[in-house]
Amino acid sequence: PPFEGRHKVFIIDGAEQLSTEAANCLLKTLEEPVDKIIYLLLTTMDRLLPATVISRCQRLELVPLSPSKVETALNSRGGIEPPKARLLARLSHGCLGWALSAVLNEGLLQQRTEKIDRLMGIINTDYEERFAYAAQLAAQFNQSRGLVQEVLDLWLDWWHDLLLVKADSIDTITNVDFEATLVKMARNYNLAQICAAINSIQAAQEQLKQNANPRLVLEVLMFNLPRRKYE
Repeated sequence: PPFEGRHKVFIIDGAEQLSTEAANCLLKTLEEPVDKIIYLLLTTMDRLLPATVISRCQRLELVPLSPSKVETALNSRGGIEPPKARLLARLSHGCLGWALSAVLNEGLLQQRTEKIDRLMGIINTDYEERFAYAAQLAAQFNQSRGLVQEVLDLWLDWWHDLLLVKADSIDTITNVDFEATLVKMARNYNLAQICAAINSIQAAQEQLKQNANPRLVLEVLMFNLPRRKYE
């Protein structure tokens, strides 16, 4: 039984990554729930969970906050410069907890800048270096799937921002601190190339979540990312 609280709570983050064997083992537990025990299965892709598991759970959907609400919450705390609050609100994707963590941990924004610099380098390099980077990401994926997915999420945001710039919707971009860079870079690609890059990144994310060979998936992604034709 619980030692202090009324219930014991077990949280399974990234539940869609459960193997078939693990999901089936969990199913037996869900079919015969123990008193005062709560299981929380966290996922953004419930379609990847077995239907038998989903049928034995109660769905609780948490809707992301709008950027304006996150920005207002950050500004209300005081001590946060408005430009930084605006940036964190866009980067948080509706997760206030992440934005607050970024306020306390400057390293999160520094790591993001480093990842963007790496992205820019990969875009402008040849296929040999791209494939070498794919091998590095694949090795990292075997150690921490979450970190590689974060890289791909950042890449997806970047190319989506390029799409918004091309569509004259620059006010809605995520990477507001790189606005000038995005405007300059958008001149080097047409809409078809940008959409193709977005589709390729999304396909890679989906394939990795379905346990496809990570190196092969990432090499295909590196091959499909468009190369700029002029400065």
